[in-house]
Amino acid sequence: MGALHPIIVHFAITLLLIGALSFWLTQFRLLTYLKDLVGPVNGLGSVAGIFALWTGWQLGDTGFYAGDNFESHRFLAFAVVIVGVISTLGWFFVRKKSKLVGYVLQFLFTVQGVL
Repeated sequence: MGALHPIIVHFAITLLLIGALSFWLTQFRLLTYLKDLVGPVNGLGSVAGIFALWTGWQLGDTGFYAGDNFESHRFLAFAVVIVGVISTLGWFFVRKKSKLVGYVLQFLFTVQGVL
């Protein structure tokens, strides 16, 4: 399964970037029809990210990869998946609750886009 990691990780990254970009386009009132896609695309990207994290961990355990960059790569991937899952859950469950939650979501989608 580790051999699938490069394909899965780039699919997940693309979906998370599209989710973050769609979120920001709807925030600036551009392409508002994308607002219904933000949550599902981000959720699919988060699920793909979890799968990519798992396959990457398997690939790393083969022994061909090591070093400081490798370890930081592993934990950055874990952080991206956590941010993706939290922003997806926030989008589906609490986005309409308060302005503070909206600002937190804006922050999370920005972090997600940067990571």
